[in-house]
Amino acid sequence: MINTSIGKMRHRITFQRAISSTVAGGSGDEIKTWTPYASRVAAKVTPISAGEVVDGAQQKATATDQVNTRYLCDVRPTDRIIYHAADGDRILNIERIVDLQERRVELEIACERAA
Repeated sequence: MINTSIGKMRHRITFQRAISSTVAGGSGDEIKTWTPYASRVAAKVTPISAGEVVDGAQQKATATDQVNTRYLCDVRPTDRIIYHAADGDRILNIERIVDLQERRVELEIACERAA
């Protein structure tokens, strides 16, 4: 049984994976670029919490979201999600991935919004 019906998956997301490469010319600097590997995936994105964190002398806003989508076999905690919201794209960093009911039907993904 699926917890989230397809009718509730009205949002669109894109999964991205980081690809690291070394800068040419001998500097040895590493550049991380994000490459999409699953685009316009149907999902249900639910805001979970929002708050502020003090980091040194600065206050930072934080927000977490829960993303439910059909099972994808290759999602990793090092990946990120682009949530194509009505008010613009949001970057969601994946914190935790749960295979609901462990039947490879639905994923529940906890994310933190990138600043």
